[in-house]
Amino acid sequence: MKLTALAIIGLLLAMGVAAFAADFPVTVSAVAVEGNNKISTHDILAVVKFHPGDEITAADLKKASQAIYDLGWFSEVVPSVEDGGKVIFRVKENPVVKKIEISGNDYRESYGLFGVTLFRYPIVSKDKIRSILRDNGVKIGKILNNDSLNDALQAILDAYDKKGYTLIGIGKVIPGETLKIEIVEGKVEENVITALTDVPVEVAQKMIDIPLHQPVKKSQIQAVVSRLRSSIYFSDVDVTTQPGSSPDSVKLVWKITARKLIDSPVKISGVDLTGVTLFPEGLVESTLGDIPTEPVDNYHLLTILKGLYDLYYRNGYI
Repeated sequence: MKLTALAIIGLLLAMGVAAFAADFPVTVSAVAVEGNNKISTHDILAVVKFHPGDEITAADLKKASQAIYDLGWFSEVVPSVEDGGKVIFRVKENPVVKKIEISGNDYRESYGLFGVTLFRYPIVSKDKIRSILRDNGVKIGKILNNDSLNDALQAILDAYDKKGYTLIGIGKVIPGETLKIEIVEGKVEENVITALTDVPVEVAQKMIDIPLHQPVKKSQIQAVVSRLRSSIYFSDVDVTTQPGSSPDSVKLVWKITARKLIDSPVKISGVDLTGVTLFPEGLVESTLGDIPTEPVDNYHLLTILKGLYDLYYRNGYI
């Protein structure tokens, strides 16, 4: 989230200009906080480990500033050391949330009975998201806490995960009196097959039935991976993602390795079956594909043996 990165950068820059202008070590004469309205000075200074009379280094001051920032209530913490050793932490409180705007959770799941769609409903509704925010301490009328917001955003992702959806992310989050949260419901734009040789790409394409242009469930991807891996045609399958043409789209990149039995076409006259004990020999022979008179390449040999492979696979022997 941009808030955290910018605040840390601002913290470091401010410390470099203001705090580190002092000659360290410094004996602290007093510790004060400026700029806080909603958060008490007592609560802020509770995380500062030094007190008047202590000798501190620049590292001590930096650590204290980070501890104040880590409370989550501030977008900026700027430390300074005045002549005489007074340490002042100037803070900028996060805004009090007056309104919450949620966008991006647009996809509607279908709910039906006996094949008839009765209604459509968001995967995670705006009401559910607001409830998650409240449960994590992000409430209208309350000052925004960075840690609570981060916890809430993770809980929103967990709600999608609980429903089985993957490729879900958090887009732009804009803190302010109006807190704006964008949900990115990732959609598969395209399936890209790479590294496949010795077996036509079309064979793999027919097995990849991931729905396009809508959010996808983990179980759908897992089913395709399982289908490819259980096929005689492939020995290894891996799937990764690449960015698509829009922020809410991705490409699934399928790295598929063909099972290789032969390097070049060979002429075969038949298949000699030996060691068959689990099934009747006649049943096993019936699973073999037709053997052409011309030489066969790796793909066509696999096709001849496909029925035999499937027989053993279906019965749990492969």
